[in-house]
Amino acid sequence: MKISRMNKYNKGKLRAFFDLELDMGITIKGFKLMEGINGLFASMPSQEKDGEWYDTIFCSKDVRGEINRIALESYGQEEKPMEASTQSDDIPF
Repeated sequence: MKISRMNKYNKGKLRAFFDLELDMGITIKGFKLMEGINGLFASMPSQEKDGEWYDTIFCSKDVRGEINRIALESYGQEEKPMEASTQSDDIPF
């Protein structure tokens, strides 16, 4: 899996939009890189319905961690080891 496009954007908490290309030739569009209280994280594609936002892609905790790692590398920022262990062990997805 790899980032096929990343457009940096700085408005509010949003830092970038990106698309993810899977190894089997499928591209998923609409991921966002967001600024949270613990740093940057990848947000799943979502859509608005009745004023609420709902994720349209769901994945396991391990896959979400890998997407986060790839997105941060592509954005030009390495994930800190302390944040990586906190995200994978303490925060439910």
